[in-house]
Amino acid sequence: MNKTSALRIRIDPNLHHQFLEICKNQDRPASQVIRDFMRQYVQIHGGGLQLELFNISEGFKVVTNGAQKMDVWKS
Repeated sequence: MNKTSALRIRIDPNLHHQFLEICKNQDRPASQVIRDFMRQYVQIHGGGLQLELFNISEGFKVVTNGAQKMDVWKS
């Protein structure tokens, strides 16, 4: 994958610190976690739901509508 685009955001310093600590504890680069989140977000909201990306445990059901919105309900 050719990574030639950058995104600069402003976030709360506390959130930033917590995020970096969690990434470090999971031995994952923060940039990779953000890229993974962005891919999931695009899949859900861009018209191509890939529900296998989410750990939805038994006892829950996924309900979608024509507007590509997703809700998870306890059965």
